[in-house]
Amino acid sequence: MSKLSPARRLAYQVVSHVRRHQAYTARVLDTRLANKGLHMSASDRAFTRVLALGVTSTVGTLDDFINRCLRKPSDIKADVRDALRISTYEILFLDKPAHVAVDQGVDLVRFVKPKAAGLANAVLRKEIRLKPQFPFGDPQTSNEALARSCGFPLWLCEFLIDDLGRDEAWEFMRASNTQAPVYVGVNSIRATSQQVIRKLDDDMAHSRASAQHQSAASSRQRAAAANQHATSPNQHTVALHHHAAERVYMPAKTEVPGCLKAASAHVVAGRNARQMFANGEILISDAAAQKIASLALPKRFPKNGFLEVGAGRGTKTVLLQSDAQQRYGRQMPLYPLDSEQFKVNLIEKRAKQYGVHTTKTVCADGRNLDQVFPDKPFDAVFIDAPCSGLGTLRRHPEIRWRITQKDIAQLAVLGAQLLVSASTHVAPGGQLTYATCTISHAENEMVVEKFLASDFGKDFRLIRSGISDNSPVFFKTSLHENACDAHFAARMIRNA
Repeated sequence: MSKLSPARRLAYQVVSHVRRHQAYTARVLDTRLANKGLHMSASDRAFTRVLALGVTSTVGTLDDFINRCLRKPSDIKADVRDALRISTYEILFLDKPAHVAVDQGVDLVRFVKPKAAGLANAVLRKEIRLKPQFPFGDPQTSNEALARSCGFPLWLCEFLIDDLGRDEAWEFMRASNTQAPVYVGVNSIRATSQQVIRKLDDDMAHSRASAQHQSAASSRQRAAAANQHATSPNQHTVALHHHAAERVYMPAKTEVPGCLKAASAHVVAGRNARQMFANGEILISDAAAQKIASLALPKRFPKNGFLEVGAGRGTKTVLLQSDAQQRYGRQMPLYPLDSEQFKVNLIEKRAKQYGVHTTKTVCADGRNLDQVFPDKPFDAVFIDAPCSGLGTLRRHPEIRWRITQKDIAQLAVLGAQLLVSASTHVAPGGQLTYATCTISHAENEMVVEKFLASDFGKDFRLIRSGISDNSPVFFKTSLHENACDAHFAARMIRNA
């Protein structure tokens, strides 16, 4: 009998919790790793992350494959299915050796429900025999096979093909299954990029020394780890880089202010990194999101105030004031607004932690700004619009199986309503920025174009914000492996 790996056991606990509570995988994963993962090796922690995020990303495809190996879907209970999803993901998407996937899969089911171990053994062996037929068609010509091969719902695969074209949609779906890079935002109110890089490099030096110490392990132990985690991230990746982090540039070769790309996820887990998070010197934010915060700032200091609609958990609130400190030499009058009170509370807490000044933090519906700020004009309004989040599937894998096409249409309507509401609160000559973290044209270009063609948008004109020849006007990033997420932004100026 093989010994069940701690990575698979913890991954099961994460995906089971996500299913039962409709939770967000990344948050559950981080909490479990911070608690139960403290005594796990770096490779086990990394493999846990690969499994939990991977299963959540491809859950519908995994269930379809599992069902093909059952007499009927109801033959197994939900908890046993959670366990089988782990092994099925390894078989289909990690190309794990058959004996490892089956042995560990049976042990995992035995851990969950001992009486189901025999059934699990039969199902997993059927999966091994059926795997050569997956994805049951040619992805080049069959949308169903393409969706299965990438672990996407069929409707979303076809939606992406219609929106992006087949080749770009395929690349987008493939990239959505890769590991997202780690980007660090430096809070210029509390630190400089040079200071942060030095501290992260110091963490890396300690990590390298630890890795060298661990490398003295026996060859038998190393062979066992390689067999069990053959497709997981290398636990010593950080030691392969000269620097722990580097400055980030967009495709147009323009630097993203205060943005650093970590050499690996381990960089932000070091002693110095943890202390810098606690001190409000750094935060985690995708490079494209950091660039959009920079773009949202007007050229001149907004003495009449800056309104942030959809401030969420306050990440861009911090980035905005950090960029203001760099650009203007001081923080600006900032009004963060969100419709949920718990987020407003979190914004205020993070603002204090990061030394960010807010003139007034407001809990209100961004579609009703006239009621919140009657006759109040701002020199800049930034709308971080609620959206489908399709550009962030690597970080939020549950989205692809929870979102619907109806949701996308409704979110596009909401984005348009927010633009209309904000338009009357932009001072003459002021800037209006609309941003999302999706690739859907319905939520992006179409919303902006309809607004500009309306009576509310007739006094506005677009500012060129593009970073590529394919999109010279709008700021757009595509999703590629080892690059930033897919984000969108449009900047407009109100005629003076």
